[in-house]
Amino acid sequence: MNAKEFLEKVKRIRAEDKCYLAIKNELAARKMACKQIYAVADSIMSTRSVQYDREHVSGSKRSDLSDTLLKLDKAVERLAQSVIRRQLKQIKILAVGMSVINSIQDSWIRAVLIDMYIGGMTMEQVSENQHLSMSSVQRYKNRGLNELDSRYKDFEKLAHRISE
Repeated sequence: MNAKEFLEKVKRIRAEDKCYLAIKNELAARKMACKQIYAVADSIMSTRSVQYDREHVSGSKRSDLSDTLLKLDKAVERLAQSVIRRQLKQIKILAVGMSVINSIQDSWIRAVLIDMYIGGMTMEQVSENQHLSMSSVQRYKNRGLNELDSRYKDFEKLAHRISE
């Protein structure tokens, strides 16, 4: 694995992160829905709302709304833990990618590589953002990748650190 392949992997994972933000927003919506369900449940839950003196349907078990709410709460908590684990992985990926790019001395090269591989910009967008010609962006990108290839001999090890 060379510098370009490694940084492309960081870029791809960062792009997946943007999709994961939608999941995070969905989790927030589910938590809000749970709070609303709990509010309704609190208003109807009482010892009078559960009738334990009636016969149950054959094969059923005694259960009430609180059991269902506890199951829902546990499911939302598992989803929240999954989101937290994913966010920690994203932070780790970003940190490794940034530390590799920041090892380059030239600030123009660093800016181009950060925009392209961390920011997910195209060469055209980097050209506009940095006020550089397309050929300069290509030249800085190639210089940076060559410098990283000569500096880091084992990108497989770095890629493994990301995937842990």
